[in-house]
Amino acid sequence: LHPRTAMAPGSFTDRLHGLVSTHPNPRDLEVHVEGPFGVGVETKHYDQIVLVAGGIGITPCHALLRDLVQKHKAGPGSSALSQLRSVTLIWTARYPSLFNMFEPTFKEAIELSEANKGTGQGFEFNLSLWLTDQKMRAQVLTSQEYSMGRPNLKSLLEPASASGMRSLVFHCGPTGLEEASRAAALELGLDFHTETFAL
Repeated sequence: LHPRTAMAPGSFTDRLHGLVSTHPNPRDLEVHVEGPFGVGVETKHYDQIVLVAGGIGITPCHALLRDLVQKHKAGPGSSALSQLRSVTLIWTARYPSLFNMFEPTFKEAIELSEANKGTGQGFEFNLSLWLTDQKMRAQVLTSQEYSMGRPNLKSLLEPASASGMRSLVFHCGPTGLEEASRAAALELGLDFHTETFAL
C-alpha cells in the first residue's frame, strides 16, 4: 500500500479497495507486510540533512524524518543526533491534499525546532512544499503552505554547503528530480543518497 489519496480509477489502490469492500467478511482478511527495503542511512554522521521527495517518494523521507523526531524526543542530547543541526524537507507533489497526510509529523518537527532555538540542542526543521500541477491548485484545500512550480534545488541546498560532505541530500522520487538533486549536491560538495521507489 502507499499513501496516495487521489488514485485514478483502475489503479492498484482502487482495485484493492474494491476487493476489500466487496469481500463478505473483510475482518477475516490477512495482510502480509514485507520490508523495509533499501539501504539505511547513518544520520549520526551528518550536521545537516536535506530530504528531497517527489510524489510518492515522500514515503522513505517521511520515515527518516519521523525517526529523527522520535530520537530527539527520546533524548535530544543522544549520540544518534549529537552532530545534527538542521533537517530540511523539500517535497514536490501534483495534489495539494497529499501535503495534509503527514501534517502531524510536520507539526511535531516544527514544534521541536521552535523549542530547540537557543538551547544548542536538537535540530532546526525547515519545510518546503511544492505543487507542480497548476490545475490542482483550486481542487483541494490544504492547511500546509506551499509554492507553485518546481523548486530551484541548488538554491534550496545552498545553506547545507557550509558543512560540505557532512551534509546529506537524501532523495526519493522521479528520475528528473533525482538528476537535478544529484547535480546540485555534486556542484555544492554535498553527500548524496537516492532511493528507488518505482511502482
